[in-house]
Amino acid sequence: MKLLTNNLLLALIFAFSAQGASALEIALIGDKSKREAFTKLVKEVGGVKSSASGVLRATIRSENITFSVTEVSDEPFAIANQLLTADLALLVVDATQGPLPITTEQLIIARQARIPNLAIFFASTLPLQRDAPKDAAELLELEEMEMRELLGKYEMKGEAAVVLFDSDVSRISKAKFSRGLQDLRQYIRSVSTKRPKLPAPKQVNEYLCYYYLLSNPEANGRGAVLSNGDRIDVWHEGQSTSAVVKTKATHKPGDNGEFVLSLSAPLPAYEASRTILARNGAVIGVGVVKSVLR
Repeated sequence: MKLLTNNLLLALIFAFSAQGASALEIALIGDKSKREAFTKLVKEVGGVKSSASGVLRATIRSENITFSVTEVSDEPFAIANQLLTADLALLVVDATQGPLPITTEQLIIARQARIPNLAIFFASTLPLQRDAPKDAAELLELEEMEMRELLGKYEMKGEAAVVLFDSDVSRISKAKFSRGLQDLRQYIRSVSTKRPKLPAPKQVNEYLCYYYLLSNPEANGRGAVLSNGDRIDVWHEGQSTSAVVKTKATHKPGDNGEFVLSLSAPLPAYEASRTILARNGAVIGVGVVKSVLR
């Protein structure tokens, strides 16, 4: 039985689309190999390419399916906006390198953007088998295990995650969800692409934020220390602005707690809405709106 190659992946997607879903948007996120994976997929399907706001899209009009990937930037808010309307995210991992810090960052972003479905997509599997023929099986197994643990850490259903490959690795892989089109079809049928109905947001200028600041390992050694008066960037529901931290305490990497965020421009939000905290183009923390102050 063959593993899911690009052609089978497309067959899976078409089978899912044919079940009555009016549209399907698939976002490729993860390390830089995602752009090569996007190019391969577009070559397979002959989709109509378009570009807007730094995001490349390829649309299969007959199936009403769109693939998307950021053109150049991996800026956190660009990824969050890409995911905000997606039905499925393919978290791309270069199999010759394994999970990288950007893999963790973009997984965190996907969680905050409430992506309904997320699958692991291993790219560069042919080079892995060519360059490390004796170790490729063990490396893929370890990478899959590491990715499942990473998804589990952020409550993204790591044990149940679908694993896809960009080439046939049936000789070396025993991945639980990677073999056979039927199992994957069954998984896709069981997943709803409908996002939960959320309260209508209102324009907010200041709110009490319950936060978590990424630890230094999570932030690739760039964990942030926040004190009263510090300025950061925040993302809410597809919009972003800068904000000033109001607090009596000092907040360190790995901490969680509360502080007030005073926004430089109003953003759409509601109580319990999710936010992404960033500085210098990197995610430093996540949070939720605990209460709107004004």
